[in-house]
Amino acid sequence: MIQLYPARGWRTDPPRPVLLLQAGNAVSFFGYGLILPFEIIYLHQIRGFATATAGLVLAAILGTATLVTPPLEPCSITFAPSRS
Repeated sequence: MIQLYPARGWRTDPPRPVLLLQAGNAVSFFGYGLILPFEIIYLHQIRGFATATAGLVLAAILGTATLVTPPLEPCSITFAPSRS
C-alpha cells in the first residue's frame, strides 16, 4: 500500500527482507570502495603494472559497470521470477 507523507513525499514501505538486502548492498559497496586503493597497489607492486595502467584497468572496470547497469535494469525486471 502506498502512503503519502507530506514531509517526505511517496513512501512504499518495503518489506523487511528488501530492507536487509539493500543494507547488505550498501555495506558491500562501501567495502569495495575501501579495497580500491589496495587494488591499485596490488596491480602495481605484485602484478607489475605501471601505476597509470593499474588506474586505467580499474577505471575501465568501474566505467563499464556504470555504463552497462542502467540499460540492463529493465532486463532484471523482465526476467524476474514470477510471483505465482
